Amino acid sequence: MNDITYIETENDVFYLSLVTDAYSHKIVDWNLSRTLRTSGAPAALKMALVGLTEKHPELIHHSDRGSQYCC
Repeated sequence: MNDITYIETENDVFYLSLVTDAYSHKIVDWNLSRTLRTSGAPAALKMALVGLTEKHPELIHHSDRGSQYCC
């Protein structure tokens, strides 16, 4: 599962993209970005896939298919 939230600081806003294991609810990987452009969510997913220690062809990725996944 992917989720995106924002973190507001005193001077700026950051966007945190999280990849969460739906079974264990553990955060598998994440990406922090200054913009809500399309690079943050896919970058978090790619990092999560790179971190796999074994091949898992049965894995399913779920997102709400928001604009962050467009091209």
